[in-house]
Amino acid sequence: MSVDEVAKLFSYLHLPAHLQQVSRPFFDTAMHIKAHVPDGAMQTKALNELWQSKNWAVAAVAQK
Repeated sequence: MSVDEVAKLFSYLHLPAHLQQVSRPFFDTAMHIKAHVPDGAMQTKALNELWQSKNWAVAAVAQK
């Protein structure tokens, strides 16, 4: 997965401000993983789990 693909999956600027505050740390962490964890199955798994966590966190705040 390329850096651009990761950035697109974790994009947050399209969200309302209160949801950006929740989503942005996940974007930052995804970029850190992409930069520092070797490509491969474990990096993919880490990014997938992070993406799922981000979606649940944003959904939880959106429901408030």
